[in-house]
Amino acid sequence: MKKRIVAITMISLLAVGCYSIKKYKAAAAIIEKLVVHPKHIKNVKVSLEKFSFTFDLQLLNQTHYDLGFTTGSLIEITEIKVFTLDAVLLADIKTDISAIELPANGSFLIENIQVELATYRLIDKLDTIIELITTNNLQYQITIKAFGKEFKVWT
Repeated sequence: MKKRIVAITMISLLAVGCYSIKKYKAAAAIIEKLVVHPKHIKNVKVSLEKFSFTFDLQLLNQTHYDLGFTTGSLIEITEIKVFTLDAVLLADIKTDISAIELPANGSFLIENIQVELATYRLIDKLDTIIELITTNNLQYQITIKAFGKEFKVWT
């Protein structure tokens, strides 16, 4: 009886291990080919204390693999960085986005990402930054943590 329980346990662990490896490979393939598009920059506000705006990011899955709720919190977006075209970091946004539904050849929209910048840091570049934001000429870097490994995806 004990041998049977041990055998069933070992087979179950082997099956879970194989499934996890398959999921990891699929997630890695999706992340490698992931395309990120900034969308809908809105609520641009300038005051003496801060400069703020809100934007959405669309993630495009260009593979035939689904990435969805079955991965639980094993895949999450932990950080979004916003840069100017000449690589000046404007914002470093910490996130906790783990409910990602990204179907094969489909998309997922992260909505209403809030950015706030201290105006005094940008006073000499404010006109340029406003132009970059209103024309949507910024670069974004998304940090995705999947199965304990970090991936960086640029727009």
